[in-house]
Amino acid sequence: MRLISWNCRGLGNPWAVRALNKLLKQQAPNLVFLMETRRKATEIGRIRNKGGLQNVVGVDCEGEARHGAGGLAVLWDDSIDMSVNSMSLNHIDMVIQAKIGGQPWRVTGFYGCPDSANKQKSWELLNTLGQAQSIPWMVFGDFNQVLEQKEKKGRLPVTFTQTRGFQEALQLNQLLDLGFVGHSFTWTNNQPGDSNVQERLDRAVATIDWQEAFSEAVVQHLQRYRSDHCPILVDVAGTRVRRRKRPHLFRFKEMWLERAECKEIVNRAWTNRQNKIWGKLKNCGKVLDE
Repeated sequence: MRLISWNCRGLGNPWAVRALNKLLKQQAPNLVFLMETRRKATEIGRIRNKGGLQNVVGVDCEGEARHGAGGLAVLWDDSIDMSVNSMSLNHIDMVIQAKIGGQPWRVTGFYGCPDSANKQKSWELLNTLGQAQSIPWMVFGDFNQVLEQKEKKGRLPVTFTQTRGFQEALQLNQLLDLGFVGHSFTWTNNQPGDSNVQERLDRAVATIDWQEAFSEAVVQHLQRYRSDHCPILVDVAGTRVRRRKRPHLFRFKEMWLERAECKEIVNRAWTNRQNKIWGKLKNCGKVLDE
């Protein structure tokens, strides 16, 4: 099963719809969670059947037309049984199950409050959702908050006060970050040079029982499609996304020279290396003689 979360920044423009079509065609997801659609739920119904996703449910945006803000939607195909537990301006909570041989589990599409004054409401919502936890649970979306300094690049550093509420909400609900493959950041302000800011605002987190049930799951940061947010893909089976292995880099430390056995170890390693090379040369000679 493949799930995508994307802050699409509006579906009112033709380019946004084309970007969505391209995303669905390239990734072939079974379920997509969209944020900031800037559309009413009745309008969201028009994107039904895109990319083979026959079903759709939406949450109204606030405001009208180009003045609209927010708005959520979930699209899914007929390979999934899905039921909605609850919805709000900031979340859609669901129970899903593959129709063939699948176990039920809970997935919440989450959209954190973008303004600093209301961020605590996001964590209170997450805590409320966590109280109803009984089956494996995964939460993904745009949390509009980083967890630590390394998740931000540019301008002012991150403070503990900014991250504390998010960290505590994850700990309270026993939600662990699922990691990712791809670019380190999921959002950019698209400014040049020193004015550029990049942050990891989009992520997937899950309970331990979810990670045990789907131990091969991989999260991938996809390329950006017109929006300032990149989509994130959760491949539950991990069949098409694989973690990249980083080459191990050897770094010699000068402090090792102070140890008496250092010279002996280096000489022994060098001798072993020479013996291996000499053995390979002798084998090559045997092959040539034959």
